[in-house]
Order: sequence, then C-alpha cells, then structure tokens
Amino acid sequence: MNLLFNTIKVPQKMENILKEVGFSECAKIDALLESCPELETSLYKSLAKQSNIPFIRLDNKTIPEDCFCKMPEALLKLHKMIPFSKINGHLHMAFENPYPSMQYEDLKLYHSGKIIPHIATRSEILQRIEKHYRKDAIEKLHTKSANTTLKEEELNYHANDPTVRLVNSFIKKAIQEKSSDIHIEPKEDQVVIRFRINGDMIEYDRLEEKTSSKIITRIKVMGGMDIAEFRKCQDGKFEFDLGLEESEKIDIRVSIIPTIFGEKMVLRILNRQRISLKLDQLGFTATQLRKIESLLQYSNGMVLCCGPTGSGKSTTLYSMIEGMKHKKLNVTSIEDPVEYKMPSINQILVNDKAHITFANTLKYVLRQDPDVIMIGEIRDKDTVDLAIRASITGHLVLSTLHTKNAVSTITRLLDMGVEPYYINAALGGVIAQRLVKKICPNCKTIYHPSKEETLMFEEINKVPLYQGEGCEECNYTGSQERILVSEVLELNDAIKTLVVQGFDQAKFKKELGKIHKDSLQANCKALLLQGSIALEEFKQFSFMDLH
Repeated sequence: MNLLFNTIKVPQKMENILKEVGFSECAKIDALLESCPELETSLYKSLAKQSNIPFIRLDNKTIPEDCFCKMPEALLKLHKMIPFSKINGHLHMAFENPYPSMQYEDLKLYHSGKIIPHIATRSEILQRIEKHYRKDAIEKLHTKSANTTLKEEELNYHANDPTVRLVNSFIKKAIQEKSSDIHIEPKEDQVVIRFRINGDMIEYDRLEEKTSSKIITRIKVMGGMDIAEFRKCQDGKFEFDLGLEESEKIDIRVSIIPTIFGEKMVLRILNRQRISLKLDQLGFTATQLRKIESLLQYSNGMVLCCGPTGSGKSTTLYSMIEGMKHKKLNVTSIEDPVEYKMPSINQILVNDKAHITFANTLKYVLRQDPDVIMIGEIRDKDTVDLAIRASITGHLVLSTLHTKNAVSTITRLLDMGVEPYYINAALGGVIAQRLVKKICPNCKTIYHPSKEETLMFEEINKVPLYQGEGCEECNYTGSQERILVSEVLELNDAIKTLVVQGFDQAKFKKELGKIHKDSLQANCKALLLQGSIALEEFKQFSFMDLH
C-alpha cells in the first residue's frame, strides 16, 4: 500500500491533513474517506490494481446463504470483509484490506478450504453485512447471548481445527480434574492456563502468546460474546457436552476482563452431576440439619447463608429449595447468575441493563403471590429492606451475604442500617460455612507437630494428627477434595436480647459465645482432631476467622 496515494488524485485541501495523520496507511484511508467520500471507489480500485487483486462491486450482487459458513457478524465487521461466492470448495471473499494475516487465521475456524481474496469498498462491504444480518436476527442473537447453549455438533464444528481441539481438550481436562475454574492469563510473551482445584491454583500449560487471541476468539464464539470487543469486560455462558454415553452436559460461565497484556478469561465450571442438592449430603452435622429443617418449617422469616466466594452458599440455598419441591408452594428465585436450572421453581436472571436488579425485581415478585423467595445475594440497603419487608409480611426469604461467620452477619445487617427490632422480627437464623481441604486418603501419614504448634493448640497432644504427603492421586498436593465446615445460629430470645442491646462486634461475639456453642472454629477443630484435615489447614482457617 506504499504507493497507494501516488495513484489517485487527492484534492489540495487533503494534502496537509494526510501529512498530519502521519505514515499510517490505514489512518490516511480513514481521513480521506471521512473528508472525501466521493473518492472511495477510486481509492479501492487503485489498491486492487496495485495489489494485483480483482476489484468487485457488491451493491447489486446476489450472495448465497451458504457462503457465510456460520460466520458471526462481529467477525466480518471487525475485518471489514464479506463472502460473496463459493465455487468448487473455494470461498471468494471481498476485503477492504486483503493483507492482514489475522483475518485469514480467523476464517479458518469457519472455512477449511482455499480463500480467494477480492477487494471492495468499505461502504459496500459494511452495507452488505448489515443487509444480511437483519435487525430482528441481531436482536435474537443478543437475547440468546446471555445464556447460549451449544449443541454437540456446534461444539465439534470444525473439530479438526487446532484451536478448537486445544480449547476442547483443556476444558475436558479441567472437568476430569474436578476443577472449579479455568484461568487463561495473558503474559508479555506467553499465555498461562491454570486450573483451580480444591481452592488452589494449579498450572496446566504455557502456550505461545500468538495462540492467545485464537483461544479467546473461540471461547467468545462459544459463549455468545462480542468477538470484536476487547476493551470492555464481558460475560457469557454455554453448555459443554463431554460426549459421554450419558450425554453429560456441563454449564460453563465465562468472564473476560482486559489486562495490560490482553484479555484475561475465567471459565467457571458448574458441574451439575458432581453437586448433590440434598442437604444431608453436604456435610452438615445431624444437629445442624435439625436446626435448618426447623428454620424451613416456618411460612415467614429470613434465613441467611454466609461465607466467602466459593464456599458453597448457592449449593446450600438450592438444596433447601430442592427439599421443598414436594410441598405445594410457589417458589421464586432472583439470581445473578442462574447457576442451576430447577424446573420446580420460577427463576429470574438479574439484568442491570434491563433494570432487572435484585431490589427492583423483588418489588414485582411480591405481587406474584410467592410463598418462598430466594435472593441470590443481598448487596445493598434497598435489597435488604425489601427482603425484611417480605419476610415479616408472610414470606419465607432465603438469601446470602459475604460475611465470614454468623456473628458478622448480624453486625453487617446493623452496619447496613437495619434497625435491631427489624432484625429480631425478620431473621430466623444464619448458616455460616466454608470449605476446607480434606487429607488425601492415599497418602495420609502421621504428622508430628512442632513445639511451637503444641503450645499454640493444647488439644493436639491428646490425639494423633495426620497430613497428606502428596501422591499421584492428589497431584502431589496432599488433599483430594474439600469438605464443609459450618455453623447454624438460630435467633432465640437470648440472642435477640443481645441484638437489641447493641454491643459492638467484639463484645457481641464474646457474649454470643456463651450462648452459641456451634461455632465455625470449634467445628473445624473437631475435623482436625478426627484426622480429616491437616494442622496446616486448621491454622490457615483460624487465621482467616480471626481476621
């Protein structure tokens, strides 16, 4: 394109503008087309002649449907290209600029045969793209993008393509390793793929930097996201078919965020087959189960499940709902996102762009004659106020809070501006939970604590302690899975008295400890003394609980 501007007549008024733009041919073309659109045809004809590539007019050309090969609109707009003919397996494409290699790499995802390049004007290419992807089709695509389901044939589309094989292989491997998340992290000269297994980040592979954009594009297509957008955060979702005899499908949620080296992607694996939605199989003690079942017997009130991200709060809420399906109840949930589809309830997906927020939606749900309302998370004052109003007007409300234990849940409500008498009137109980690493049974050995450790924890002198040495079965981590540590706090009269008295958190926790013996710390220590977890895991848990 060096000689391009020597082959067309540029008006005198444009010469200074082109000099100011600099040496970028693309920038010069943009400036010229903006100020002198009448020169567009001459410009691209000159480019075609200089490149020895045929020039084509698209305005009156009939383009067969099969030429598009399921290419997304965003891809064609990104590279300003469009297919217009398919002859003997060769795909004829009209390009604004036929030189960049990236567009040919992207086309390989959709057409494995030869690409025959032609040159057309930018305006005609964009007009024909717009004409093909009609407005109503675009709206349907956006509606589906938030919750895209990929059938097996779509996932295996062009299965021989290296990028498709690579993406499918590491997703399958992550599922086999029982990972909760896949992290695709761009670095300066490479891309790192890591799996989160039992709470730890385990490196799976390092790939050349040039493969990063191909992987990201492939997963964006799978997740129904905008492949042309790389400056903004995006979310998507798809189903991954493992291809097993039982046709097991895995829900995968995708999150993208731009970093200084490119787009970082996290795939959250929601394996419905691995998750039990039965309360008695989650790891609660018999006493805790009786307390939870007692809380769920009421027709009104609020039950909160608290804990850090990834502690299983959503699974506990779903299990509560699952246990109610035999009852004749109208159950509605407001979620962001919907992690598990439950046919027995009415599930609503939060959509801030459409003003479907937790608080706003809850107002309308209250007019839908609900018996039970599940709120994915209480995030603000408006939501907590409406949740309390619902719970004291004859509805059972189930929700979550990001707090570390039952005591901090009550103090968080006070900090959010909820009056003590409303807490006492609405809150039935709090379930606090976390997940801790269970010692791998294949490499479990006796652990001899140090002198400092025995002074720190007196009880460890009374029973043998264990640790995992690390083996092939546990990827040499010493742990194979995570188990639940929980506490269940019922608001009885003694606790309600403490709430009204308005102690600060430290005093409140001290006084509550005299009444409430079912604490996270005590239950985690019980797992240590039973030989289920290592002393190092208990120390980490205690540090988190204190801070």
